[in-house]
Amino acid sequence: MNFNWSRAKEVKLLFSKDLRNEELLRQSDIAASWENYLSVFDDNKCLKSQKVTEHALLKFNKKETATYIPDSSIIIEFANTDFSLDGLKKFAEKYGRLGIGSSFDLPDSYIELANAWLWELANVRNVLSLITHKQNLSVDKFSKLLKIDLDTGLWEFENNRSKTTNLNFPVYIFPTGDFELNFDKELIRFKENLNNKNLPQVIDDILSVIFFNFYRDRVKPVISSKDNKFTSEMQPVSLIGYIWHELFKIVENNNIIKNCRYCKEVFTIGMGSARSDKVYCSNSCVVNGSRTEAIFKKYENDFQKKGYIVRKSSGNTDKQFDYWLINKNNELIGGLDISQSGISEFSQKWDHQCKVIQSKLQANNLAIAFLINKDGRKYLFNEFSSSGSFFEDIPKISNFDERLNNLSADTYNQLKIEQEKLNEQLKKIKETNEQLKKTTGAANFFRDLAEDDDLTILEFDDEKNKKEVA
Repeated sequence: MNFNWSRAKEVKLLFSKDLRNEELLRQSDIAASWENYLSVFDDNKCLKSQKVTEHALLKFNKKETATYIPDSSIIIEFANTDFSLDGLKKFAEKYGRLGIGSSFDLPDSYIELANAWLWELANVRNVLSLITHKQNLSVDKFSKLLKIDLDTGLWEFENNRSKTTNLNFPVYIFPTGDFELNFDKELIRFKENLNNKNLPQVIDDILSVIFFNFYRDRVKPVISSKDNKFTSEMQPVSLIGYIWHELFKIVENNNIIKNCRYCKEVFTIGMGSARSDKVYCSNSCVVNGSRTEAIFKKYENDFQKKGYIVRKSSGNTDKQFDYWLINKNNELIGGLDISQSGISEFSQKWDHQCKVIQSKLQANNLAIAFLINKDGRKYLFNEFSSSGSFFEDIPKISNFDERLNNLSADTYNQLKIEQEKLNEQLKKIKETNEQLKKTTGAANFFRDLAEDDDLTILEFDDEKNKKEVA
C-alpha cells in the first residue's frame, strides 16, 4: 500500500468563543459541523445528549507543509496520545490533520474539531482494550462493562473511561442497531451469563459494530493492472482512515496487545515484532523498569513486616500507581509510587509531584499513598492533605485500621471540609505574598507573618472507601 500524507509546519489551538461572526468561520458553523459529525459517527447517541457550549479547534496552516509516508506504528502512538488538548496538539504537530469529515477547508488553513479527535481516540483505545479482554478471557473485568438481560438475551456494553473536564466520551453499544439492519445479521443473544465461551463472541460482535461505524467509509478499493493481470487493495482516504486500517490489521492478524510494565503504554506482539513474553515496550523502559524494581526491592520486606501485601500494578493509564497496597482481607487500601529521582519537599517540582499523587488517589478512590525516591526518602499522602509528609519508618497497616474505625462518617466529612478551607486559606496567603513581593518594599514584613509553618494543616490517615481486589 502506497499511502502519503502531509503535515503542516504550524498548528494552532483555537476556541470557538474567540471567533467573530464576520470571519469566514462562525460559531454557528462549528456547532453544525459537530452535529453533522455525530450523525455519522455516534450511532448510539453517546455524545448527542451532552451539551457542548464551547469547541476547541485545531488549525493547520496550508502554506507550509511536508509530505511523508506514515509508519504502521502510528496506530500505537495515536492510542498512547494523552487524552487532552495538549496531547492532541503534540500528535497534530508531528503527523498533521486526521482528515476527519465535517472539518473546514478554508483558503489558508484546515480546521478540525478537537472533540471529534477525542471521540476517535476513545474508540481506538476501546478497541485495543477489547482485544486485551478477549486474549486474556478476563470475564470478571469485562463483566463490569456489560449488562445482560437473560430474559430477552439482550445486552448493553458501555466503556465510560475516556473523559475530559467538560465532556464524557462513553462508548455504548447494544444489539438491534444499524449494524444489524444493514447487514441483516443478528448479534449474540445471551442464554447464560458471561463466561469463557461467549466472551469472545460478544467482543467480536462489538468490534464488528465499531469497525462498521469508523472504518468502512474511510478506505476505498484501488484497482490496478499490469501484464494483463488485475490486482486490488484497500487504500485509506485520510490519516484517520490509515489509523483505523492499521488497527483492523491488528485484529485481523490476531496480534497480542500488552501494556508496558514501566510506562503503561500499549504495544503489540505479533508478525515477528517481539517475543511473546516481552513485558517492556522499549530498551529505555527495560532500564527504567529495572531501576524502579531495584528501589522497591529494598523496602519490600519492610512493607510486608508492617502487614501490607504489595502487588505490581498492571494498569495502563497515568492514574495507576506503580504498586497496589492490599490488606489481609484482600482489600485495596492504597498505592505506592517509586521515583528514580531525588524528588523531595525541597525540589522545585515537589508541588507538581504532590498533585500527581493526589490525582491518582482521587481517580482510584483511595485514602492513602506512599512515595519513595531513589535516596530512600519516604512520604505519606492522604486525600485531605495537599502535600506529602516525610517519615522515617513505614507505619503499620493496623494504624490506618484503628483510626478509620474511630472515624465516623460525619467526622470524616467535617474534617475534609475543614482541610479544604485551610488549603484555600494557604493558597490565598501565598498569592498575597507573591503580589506583595512585586508591589511593595514591605514584602519581607508580611512574608514573615505568613510563613507556611504558621498555618496548621490537619494531617490524619484513614482508610475510607476500601475496595475489593479481583
